[in-house]
Amino acid sequence: MRPFLALLFAFALVAASCGGSDTPDGQATPTTVDPDSLPEDTVLFDGDDESVPTEATSDGEPAPETTTTTAPPAPSASPSLAIYRFGTLGGWDGTRWFDGFADTAAGVPASAGDSYQLVGVGISPGTVAGSDPVLVCDPIGGYGIETSPELAHGGFDTPIAIGVTADWDVLPRTASITTGGSGVYLDEVARLISENGIDPSFATVDSVARVDLEGDGVDEVVVSASRAPNWPLTSVGDYSLVFLRKVVEEEVQTAILVGAYLPTERDDLYWVRGRLAGFADLNGDAKLEILVRTEYYEGDGVEAFEYVNDDLGPMRVISGGCGA
Repeated sequence: MRPFLALLFAFALVAASCGGSDTPDGQATPTTVDPDSLPEDTVLFDGDDESVPTEATSDGEPAPETTTTTAPPAPSASPSLAIYRFGTLGGWDGTRWFDGFADTAAGVPASAGDSYQLVGVGISPGTVAGSDPVLVCDPIGGYGIETSPELAHGGFDTPIAIGVTADWDVLPRTASITTGGSGVYLDEVARLISENGIDPSFATVDSVARVDLEGDGVDEVVVSASRAPNWPLTSVGDYSLVFLRKVVEEEVQTAILVGAYLPTERDDLYWVRGRLAGFADLNGDAKLEILVRTEYYEGDGVEAFEYVNDDLGPMRVISGGCGA
């Protein structure tokens, strides 16, 4: 096995919502992934390597066969912008990623009449028309786009729509999503929460999504799991997980996108939970980014993770949110 570097995901939605990284003229500062900036002792793929059979298990675990395909295209030279009901997530400026929070209308690279492709778990494909940038998030003063019809945004267990401007198909492949889960995925949740001080009998699976992220003919799996019976109040044993299961060099490994655990009593209204929101090709390279919805007391947001390669794995590239 080659060594794996990683990014352990730390929630910073409150800070990101209230500050952002805007330049003085209100334009979001472009950001790029810098592998050299990662802490040396971090680990992307969590747990021991797990060999898998040559055929998928009954739980749909991806199999390690490889399919000969042409190399995916380079990212598009055209820009894109991703939005949700209460803000902008950022996007692709034609050369690199830029993060999404904007505290002025000028910080949103969009104008009235722009067309947004719709993506999201449980969201029907289609397009909506957008407005000029307007204030969409009080009280922190976040600007975004109003659409007609309005982007779906219900409770945490209901679909959320993300709109993307792009001159390419942002959903070239669709995911197969089932609710609940057992077997290998339930065992993996139990292992992860047990390692973080939570009774493994609390393990549950909310959803399992199978999708070919890279267009190589092999499916990856994204699992959402959570326990928060008194939300937004906390209870001992609460947790929230979103993780990727991927075959790397004929072994299945786990990469944590969201990992929040409450193994002891803690009065914390601002712990963040996450859930898979969907998939989209946000930069035109024919690979799908993973969209994750996050929520805390009186606030929520959406984050996008790009699967960079088998050494770096998934890394958060854009995000945005709205909250008190």
